[in-house]
Amino acid sequence: MIRIPIFLFLSLLLFTPCLHAQTTRTYLLDEDEIVPRERFVDISHILMDLRFDPPEGIVRGTVTHTFTPLRQSVDSLFLMGLE
Repeated sequence: MIRIPIFLFLSLLLFTPCLHAQTTRTYLLDEDEIVPRERFVDISHILMDLRFDPPEGIVRGTVTHTFTPLRQSVDSLFLMGLE
């Protein structure tokens, strides 16, 4: 009879951190600068063909994005990243 409460307690003790870890977010910017942006497309695949020239400090290549529009009319797409 006492085995069931101990099992439940140990189960909660072991699995509660996993449930909490799924809601944790990591950002590269300060929390004050984060503003959720509205998404107009869902990017499903990024294909990069890159060549590096370390002595010159140059990266050359092409990038192909595959995406699905989330709205009926998408006439432009802005890709933003950190500098």
